[in-house]
Amino acid sequence: MKPCEDCFHCNECYNLIAHGHAIVIATDGTCNHNDRPDAVAACGIFFNVDSPHNKAFQIHDRPSISQRAELRAAVYALRAFTKMLTAGHFRKKGYVSEVIIKSDSAYLVNGMTSWVINWRANGYMNSRGQHLRNQGLFRELDRLCNDLMMLGVQTRFWHVPREDNQQADKLANAALDETVVSTSPTRIPTSSRLTVLVETMVARMPEQPAASTST
Repeated sequence: MKPCEDCFHCNECYNLIAHGHAIVIATDGTCNHNDRPDAVAACGIFFNVDSPHNKAFQIHDRPSISQRAELRAAVYALRAFTKMLTAGHFRKKGYVSEVIIKSDSAYLVNGMTSWVINWRANGYMNSRGQHLRNQGLFRELDRLCNDLMMLGVQTRFWHVPREDNQQADKLANAALDETVVSTSPTRIPTSSRLTVLVETMVARMPEQPAASTST
């Protein structure tokens, strides 16, 4: 992605100081004992420091695996963004044309930028003619992307190293501690300040096709 002509950016690292047309939401999912009966998984969704929209919560899917938690975190983020968008949350902040899901999960990002096209065409069946694992969550992500496109917002998925996703990672790991966060989606204590522009967007994020198109 090239830097916007009308945005200030650093000529050394190409980090944008502000990008008024894109919202970046960092997500993460984790599981303490993948596929074990006693496994607990959790999600973290990070909008910005002190944002009241930051979330951390446990999920109790069976089987519980970190991949499902990664997908559920992205689903929650897109649902939250869609609700904010349709409620007119961004009207005073200017037009929003992109929402970017930032994740350290190659499974999530590759699934929604490369694999989903063939999955959709094949009825979410794998090469062996079997139903795709986690197809329900991928279908929901695909639907949410399509709904947002109909609202004029393109969804992108951005894969980053784990060390660059620490905010969401900390939320997800905090949610594994039941003494701190309940098993239902819980708001992390924050100030009342509402932050709309979230994180600094890296201008060199690779180009990718739209996550979904109408079927």
